[in-house]
Amino acid sequence: MFLTGDRDATNVRRYSGRVTDPLTDEPSPVSTRRATRHQWGLRVLGVSLSALALAILISATALSAADLATGTLIADVAVLAAMATGVVVAFVYGAPRGILRFRSRDLLYGVVIGLALRLAQGLVAQAAQGGAAAWPTATLDLQWVVFGALVPVVVSPLLEELCFRGVLLLSADTVFRRLTGSRVLAGIAATLVSSALFVLAHGLTSTLDVSAIVSLGAVALVTSTIVLVQRRLWTAIVVHAVFNVTFVILQLAGSLGTAGAPALS
Repeated sequence: MFLTGDRDATNVRRYSGRVTDPLTDEPSPVSTRRATRHQWGLRVLGVSLSALALAILISATALSAADLATGTLIADVAVLAAMATGVVVAFVYGAPRGILRFRSRDLLYGVVIGLALRLAQGLVAQAAQGGAAAWPTATLDLQWVVFGALVPVVVSPLLEELCFRGVLLLSADTVFRRLTGSRVLAGIAATLVSSALFVLAHGLTSTLDVSAIVSLGAVALVTSTIVLVQRRLWTAIVVHAVFNVTFVILQLAGSLGTAGAPALS
């Protein structure tokens, strides 16, 4: 009778959807992993999309009601806050195992792919302009130092990859995989969603021409593919950082008196 009672109690816990250790009544590792996967699905996706939607509303209001410099500053802060909110909420719920694991080859892959994407961006810009593209320039004031150099080089690669290729991509992949039952279709759909949001977020704070949209889309598609294959973020983070660092270098060169030379030759 004692053994039967223990077996029945365990079965009740199992069929209730919560697998527990019969001695401690604590959730088993299997139960914890299932809960983590669920939390990185629709719930996390909904929180992240809601935060981005609020940032879009704030940005649109600021850009229409304030002068360009003030509106752009407010939009930058709103988008950064929205991304940070989604990332914090997702990691509070629990991150997929190994997503932040770093390997030395991430640096090599990231540098090579990042440079290749910057070269491709230069070629696209040249094709769009029908000739040699000019070096990018900027007003080298304090706002540029913060939002044109420090944020793109230090903050954006980490925060944007955590948000768009981590939280949004992987949670959307989970949702679409449950809907379609296909890993390939889910990956394609999740990549398109996260990439579109990535380009849209950049369009809130700057004017994007066709070449910029194509280049940002290429970065999003490449880094999304890397993350879906590796299930880790560091290669994508390094790619993004190298892509941004090279632009800052080109912008500094153009602003210091070499405007008119080809951006990439």
